[in-house]
Amino acid sequence: MSNTLAFSCPVHLDLKTYQNNIDKVAIIDKNKSYTFWDIYSKSLVVQKLLESAISQDGTNCIAQLLPNDASYVIAQVAIWKTGNIVIPLHPLHPESQLNYFINDSKCSVIITNEDLASKHSSFLSNHKVIILERIFLNKEENASEKEKFISQNNPLSESEVQKLKESPALIVYTSGTTGPPKGAILTHGNIDAQVRSLSEAWEISSRDVMLHCLPLHHIHGIVNALVCPLACGARVILEPQFKAPLIWSKFLDSEAEISSRVSLFMAVPTIYVKLIDEFEKNLASSENHREFVKTFCTENIRLMVSGSAPLPSPVLEKWREITGLTLLERYGMSEIGMALSNPLHGERKPGELLVKGPNVFLKYWEKEEATKKEFTSDGWFSTGDTVAYIDGNYKILGRTSADIIKSGGFKVSALDVERELLSHPDIADVAVVGVPDDTWGERVAALVVLKNKPELDVTALRALLKEKIPYYQVPTLYKFLSEGLPRNAMGKVNKKELVTKFFPSQ
Repeated sequence: MSNTLAFSCPVHLDLKTYQNNIDKVAIIDKNKSYTFWDIYSKSLVVQKLLESAISQDGTNCIAQLLPNDASYVIAQVAIWKTGNIVIPLHPLHPESQLNYFINDSKCSVIITNEDLASKHSSFLSNHKVIILERIFLNKEENASEKEKFISQNNPLSESEVQKLKESPALIVYTSGTTGPPKGAILTHGNIDAQVRSLSEAWEISSRDVMLHCLPLHHIHGIVNALVCPLACGARVILEPQFKAPLIWSKFLDSEAEISSRVSLFMAVPTIYVKLIDEFEKNLASSENHREFVKTFCTENIRLMVSGSAPLPSPVLEKWREITGLTLLERYGMSEIGMALSNPLHGERKPGELLVKGPNVFLKYWEKEEATKKEFTSDGWFSTGDTVAYIDGNYKILGRTSADIIKSGGFKVSALDVERELLSHPDIADVAVVGVPDDTWGERVAALVVLKNKPELDVTALRALLKEKIPYYQVPTLYKFLSEGLPRNAMGKVNKKELVTKFFPSQ
């Protein structure tokens, strides 16, 4: 565990992290490398821009519409330094969804870059925007300021620390079984608890190098794979997106210095399936090459984690055969962070849960009734997942609700997708279900009843949906029913029976 974790201040805000690692590389993105000093000093510039742009007193919500690069980290640090709340936005979400998040959270300012500002110019014209230019990101900061910063000491009193820990830090939007996405408010104390527990459980230290290819609008990508290693003084290699050949090249970079080689990797099961496919197609050409991959991975990578969806046993076994590494499976969600983890040392097995503790989020943004619904009367948060405790291990059996689909590590609300499909003038009825799939965990499937025609142009329908909902929510399987959806005597649809009946071979 890093020495920075000994301080009472929330670890992700502790100046000591930057001071103790000031010349150490913190971020490597597609453009260049950034030291901890680069990140901190540039955040000071963005902090001043924010303070000039914000006209409202008190705590404000600030949106980040930024790619997976150093600009995201710099903006996040700046927002937190001003005492405001981060609203992470995914650049690939449709503008209607981005608008919902911005309007629902009442964002004061949006921070973006030149490319995304140009792409979303009409949408952003209605909002106050700060654009982080490439020239600013590449500029070297004043070295003389670094010496002053090293000796800076601004300890907080116990009451100030407590107030800081109770302050909202991040709002992550999560799909539910009813209504539009809800904004889960995570305090600095929640993030602090998560970072401390993960750092201890997984022994993350300043010697680690994290390879990061996850989207930065979920807890998995934001806290587990980014904030946590940086708070420990570790290095993070930020890839713009997942590409299997590129990830393998990073795993097997024999030209990199030993201290700069990847030691940590976190992903969803779908990513591991695609990496296995890439290995079989392009890296398993000979016994010698297969042995090289296995030896290099076991000698350099100490931990690989799978989460956000159940890990199929065949994937775990195949990955162990290829790399010599046993994937560590953990369980978590936006509202509670990581609640369960297989042990770092010892046997790892694939695998209505209630959670209570300092890691649990504060509440849903401006949705008091939704917040009350998810908590028991004595303060336990209901995860919506059914689990079994077997031989000292928790096994996740699946979602309690059939209206939540886990596809490619994303949580999809079937009701949100149904709502958009029913807005189509030719659709009379619809049921959206999750169909088991080896690659995606579940594929989003739609059973559609049309009004006056036998079928629709699926390509055109998918294109229309992509304008309204995130790409990962758009169904990839369609069945057009001529006789309506099967319903019970109460008029309800049994979605588990629909999957068995209409997708038996999937």
